[in-house]
Amino acid sequence: MKRIMMRNNIYLGIITAGLFMFSCEPEIDVPEPTNGEADFSTYVALGNSLTAGYTDGALYREGQLNSYPSIIASQMMEVGGGDFVQPLVPEGNGIGGSGDGKLELSIINGSPFPIPTDGDPAAFGTPTVSGPYNNLGVPGARSFHLVTPGYGSEQGNPFFARIATAPTTTVVADAAAQNPTFFTLWIGNNDILGYALSGGDGDEITPVSTFQQAMGGIVGTLTTANADIEGALANIPDVTEIPYFTTVPYNAFVLTAEQAAGANASLAAQIEPVVESQVIVTVASATGVATEAVYTQAYQQAKQQGANDQEAASAAQAYVQSVEGQTAIGTTRDLIIDNLDATGLDEPLNTLVSNTNLLIDNPGVRPVELQQQIDYLIATPEDRPQELVAAINQQIQGLRNAGFYPTLQEGANGFLIADENSLTGVRLATENDRILLDVARLSSEQIAAGPLADNLVLTVDEIALIDQARSSYNSIISGVANDNGFALVDVDGLFTSLIEGGIFVDGENFSSEFVTGNAFGLDGVHLSPAGAAVVANTFIDAINSKYNSSIPPVNISSYRGNILP
Repeated sequence: MKRIMMRNNIYLGIITAGLFMFSCEPEIDVPEPTNGEADFSTYVALGNSLTAGYTDGALYREGQLNSYPSIIASQMMEVGGGDFVQPLVPEGNGIGGSGDGKLELSIINGSPFPIPTDGDPAAFGTPTVSGPYNNLGVPGARSFHLVTPGYGSEQGNPFFARIATAPTTTVVADAAAQNPTFFTLWIGNNDILGYALSGGDGDEITPVSTFQQAMGGIVGTLTTANADIEGALANIPDVTEIPYFTTVPYNAFVLTAEQAAGANASLAAQIEPVVESQVIVTVASATGVATEAVYTQAYQQAKQQGANDQEAASAAQAYVQSVEGQTAIGTTRDLIIDNLDATGLDEPLNTLVSNTNLLIDNPGVRPVELQQQIDYLIATPEDRPQELVAAINQQIQGLRNAGFYPTLQEGANGFLIADENSLTGVRLATENDRILLDVARLSSEQIAAGPLADNLVLTVDEIALIDQARSSYNSIISGVANDNGFALVDVDGLFTSLIEGGIFVDGENFSSEFVTGNAFGLDGVHLSPAGAAVVANTFIDAINSKYNSSIPPVNISSYRGNILP
């Protein structure tokens, strides 16, 4: 069960399960190792941090040695595979994208929590093993980066700069230069993961057309280098279901009755001025729109009675200044105000101004007199007309009735999140939103101070964009694999099994649970060594099925999961 407890901090669930379980399994017949229809003598692996062996928030040696391509290569040696050279970092804690070293669990206020160790700047230096390198996984790489010249320059990616044969080369060019007989390619996670990790704020999803072009360029370069090359392409799992996005429950905002009352008062102080200003703009604008409508009607009537343009304009101007005209304006304005509701403040106005030049939704072109009226009403609440006060109260009640006005209660609540699509600008998180793991590091005071920033939440709309792109990517990957006769590795299906209850392999249970599930490392994004072994066996199964080979699977129990402090 996923659990987050709030005290001074929101802590990760107390870990009580052992990280490893072993049991005896019956002996089974193992086929004689054979390469089947494939040549594994020169194997190269292309991809991103998952391929490089990045885990626990950093690239360090143990993760590299236990990367899924390294595990595959070790098993390929039994069926004619050759050496598999990796750009190993020095012994130590390695280095992450932020400069910190790997994460380790530490006890904070009674609960295990991952904290970074000191990074090793030497990790970005020359690898301890000389190339050419068979593992060309580059942390941070997106699909198009593998075909981008200069990605290994000082202005590019430092993880590739440390291993590139030249600053102007590409990742796939360095792979093709080795004339490989077999390759694996798992790329595309970062094309959507960057957007997800930013909470949909400050990053972009790679366009489908760009991804398709990149996949064609990668495979085209490899097949041009060796027309007989064989390979395996992995699809993209649902990144929004990995531990980084599923560990913190949406409703882990737990309050006492006193805290709830204080939070609701704070919410009112934040929301109601916004609502008031919206209504004031609408009501003030309604007066302008009503005047425009009455003026236009009077003008058209004068024209129908034979007046020329100048005469009609003079007649219309005289009418709107008359008692009868002012009454008509007031009636029209009240009709607009009466039609305000919680589904959209400006909808009635938009209908009326569609053929006018007031452009109520564009403050930059409002008439000066109208803007002055709006500014005055906002600045001087005590001088607001009675109908304006009534309209404000009506709008606030409408927002409450429609569920747009969040109200906190004693006990568990959805986190307050910023949402530009909400009429109040904030709302309560639902089970369809994803709260990022970084929220677990915030204190209860920080959380109660206001809505979670957009970069700490994936909303249901943002998740839909990710899933739409991922579906398109996977169609492209499947098409490229089928068109070229390569194996298709269903990592998406594997991750679904991990998410939907886990899998039991070699006496161990693996799932997507943070820390205790053992498939993912302490950053909640990358694979643990044991998780990499599970992925390696998934590759091996797909390769064996496609090429009639019998690469022996690896014993998962030989690889560790996460280590308790």
